[in-house]
Amino acid sequence: MSVLVPIGATVIGGLILFFTLPILEKPRQKFLNAIGVKHKIETQISEEVKLTALPEAPVVPIVDPIEVVNDVGAQPLMQQADKAKHYIGMRVDCIGELFEIEELGNKKTQFVIHVRSNVTSGRYRAGLIFEINPTRYRGIGLLNKRDPVRVSGIIESVTTPLIYLGEAKLISYGKTPAT
Repeated sequence: MSVLVPIGATVIGGLILFFTLPILEKPRQKFLNAIGVKHKIETQISEEVKLTALPEAPVVPIVDPIEVVNDVGAQPLMQQADKAKHYIGMRVDCIGELFEIEELGNKKTQFVIHVRSNVTSGRYRAGLIFEINPTRYRGIGLLNKRDPVRVSGIIESVTTPLIYLGEAKLISYGKTPAT
């Protein structure tokens, strides 16, 4: 009998807590709200979330340089400059053929590449002009005219049929070795 009394008391105590805890929770929450505890906890949590949240990177659309040149060139002459402004800040990532390289000094080299609408056609449709730091790319001095060059950069201006890129990076360049 002595063993059953503590077990019974424990079970009855558990049942009382089970049914009264939700009833007691509301006054407890009101009390905590009244003294401002809930607000402080939420503020601390939101500050922690703000500290750990990663900033969103701006999404920059990638455009085809030939489409840009064709779109700007299709406008009446007096409207081409305004149409070109719509493309400023957009990213270009394409492959073209090297046309010219010029050393500008101060660790800058200017590239001019031609981009064709069709690899098999000989007609050039757009020219990309950009600057890079040649010390960041091995073998730049070995490039020849018409070697393939893949560049990624942000459009700074468009003057049909030329596109000037900023923040340019060479992704690949030169002929690939025969396998």
